[in-house]
Amino acid sequence: MLTICPCPAKTELVKELVAKCLRARDLAYCPYSRFPVGAAILTTGGDIITGCNVENASFGLTVCAERTAIQRAVAEGYRHFTAIAVTCDIKDSFVGPCGACRQVLMELSGNMEAVVSEVVAPEDLMKFEKKYNGELAKGVVSKETKFEYAWCLIRSKYSDDIKKGVVLLEELVQKGTKDDQRDYLFYLSVANYRLKEYEKGLKYIRVLLKNEPGNTQALELEKLIDKALKKGCGHDLGHRVWLGWDGDRRGNRSGCGWLGRSHRSGCGKDQILIRIGEKSTFVDPILIQKTVLRP
Repeated sequence: MLTICPCPAKTELVKELVAKCLRARDLAYCPYSRFPVGAAILTTGGDIITGCNVENASFGLTVCAERTAIQRAVAEGYRHFTAIAVTCDIKDSFVGPCGACRQVLMELSGNMEAVVSEVVAPEDLMKFEKKYNGELAKGVVSKETKFEYAWCLIRSKYSDDIKKGVVLLEELVQKGTKDDQRDYLFYLSVANYRLKEYEKGLKYIRVLLKNEPGNTQALELEKLIDKALKKGCGHDLGHRVWLGWDGDRRGNRSGCGWLGRSHRSGCGKDQILIRIGEKSTFVDPILIQKTVLRP
């Protein structure tokens, strides 16, 4: 099964990337796992560097195919990459970079916008949904199958699918090992970012960073979520809106909105008018009282 992430625009490069990835897999040294993996990485200049997994009797010395490709590329003078293809010899599932490999890839070529905006292919979602439901019908769903399905769901373009993926990942994170939790927490953060639940996204990524403060991929995602929070006043009223009473339209420091009290016709009670740019809305004062507003 082959995984390409993210996909370059030119079809001929994709074909060449896939072909070289498959050839690299055949060169894998894996006498212990019997699990050959090949990788092919595309540089910004259009060159392709390959790698395969190289195992060792001392498990910690084993090097994944993705890192072999990256290390070869760096040794040959390359520093910037646009795509990677990864393949193994299983037919009913996909293989993707492990947490350690993603960290290395992120160090040299991370594009967090591409990670969070990636959309799953409908056929992949259907395939892994079928696999998940098949195991569920038998009474036991493996953590691998649950994660594969959740990973597809959170990359759906439909918010209901993403929410289902969040539920599965939350179940996994409760029982996962520390290494497993890295992936679960990261994708929980990505899912909440896509749902515009930015505070929840920050919560998950900061738990990951508490365990791994130097995780470059997590740090980049944290920056992206912080940027989203700062961009939308509606998500961060406490920092960006000044309060004006009885028509006192005091401007806020960022120039993005103001609050005022108004009696809305037909409502029968006072409400708070929130104005953000050209848009206005009325809300009940009790909601404002629950928000900490700071000038």
